[in-house]
Amino acid sequence: MAPPLIRLHNDGTVSWCRDGQVGSGSLAEAAAVLAGGRALALVPSRDVVLRVLSLPPASRRQLLRAVPYAVEDEVCGPVGELSFAVGSEVGQGRRLVAWVNREVLSGWREDLRRAGIKARLLVPDCLALPWEPGSLSLLLDNGEVLVRCDAVNGYAVEMENLAPVVEAEVRQRGIQRLVCFGHEQEMDDLVRQLDPLSCEIETRPFLGAAVSVLSLDDAGVIDMGALDDRRDNHWPLLWKRWRLPLYLLLFCAVLFASGEGIRYSRLQRHLRQDREEIARIYRQAFPKSRHLVNPVAQMRRKLQEMTGARNTFTQLVNELTAIPTLSKGNAKEIRFAEGRLELDMTVPDLRLIDRIRQEAAALAGAAARLENIRAGGKEVSCTLVLEGKR
Repeated sequence: MAPPLIRLHNDGTVSWCRDGQVGSGSLAEAAAVLAGGRALALVPSRDVVLRVLSLPPASRRQLLRAVPYAVEDEVCGPVGELSFAVGSEVGQGRRLVAWVNREVLSGWREDLRRAGIKARLLVPDCLALPWEPGSLSLLLDNGEVLVRCDAVNGYAVEMENLAPVVEAEVRQRGIQRLVCFGHEQEMDDLVRQLDPLSCEIETRPFLGAAVSVLSLDDAGVIDMGALDDRRDNHWPLLWKRWRLPLYLLLFCAVLFASGEGIRYSRLQRHLRQDREEIARIYRQAFPKSRHLVNPVAQMRRKLQEMTGARNTFTQLVNELTAIPTLSKGNAKEIRFAEGRLELDMTVPDLRLIDRIRQEAAALAGAAARLENIRAGGKEVSCTLVLEGKR
């Protein structure tokens, strides 16, 4: 006795055949007819791609890993979104291979599970179409035509595209006979499409659901339910496809990081040089400062002291302009520290020293005095000291 058949349609309905009884409706109705028994499920061929490939002898697991590489050029879209199945060997080193979108496969499984139907196999419905060697089998059902080319090849095609597709198959395979299945009222349209071909056309009309003429043979069975849908299956192929861009991205990242590292090193060197220059200027400007810990902070503090206090360096220098006799001497060195300005100078004679002392005593903004007065030869050296008045 033939096992029950249930055929899934793209519109969400199903048809079934059990013990010669044919029906159509929803999955729930099919489950009631099957009464929890197991069935062979036929899935829409329009969602499945069938190919016969030359593959080396290997285990099923190894073949499933090799197939994505073998069909990479034929696949439209990411290979990682597909699940692959490998059928039995159909010739020396040749195997039937199928692939389908993962989400579509999951939808079929989930619909059957939810309805409580236990499917023994999931097979493309085109492989359940009766076929004889030397012929081409066609089934017209609801505007879509199932085509079975040989024992292991088939597909679904829209009615308006049927003629050129069949013509190509006839020319390529040398077909002389076309076997057409369909409802009585649709058969004329099917024959009209095929009349221009120089082939014998045999019509086999049926009543009811198309599943009544479908059956499975051992040659064309490939279990879509046995598709390897593990998520990690496509990673090797993705790595092969994307490794060059990833290498380029890694190279650019390393190049960028190297450039930033060189730039950081250069900035650190400049910063160190700037600190050394600040320290040198600080020691030159403030020779009495012994401890130099943070030259930047200490320089800032000294500048604040020089510009923020009443007895600032600028104010004391301005006071020097009020001593006109200084223009007759020669300035040797000027020092400033802690509100005290010291000017080392030489003058031609002692009389100028007295005049400088008198003019300095008359200053309004600073207290002045002369220190270290020494006469030597034709010049007299001294130090003029100015301090801000409190």
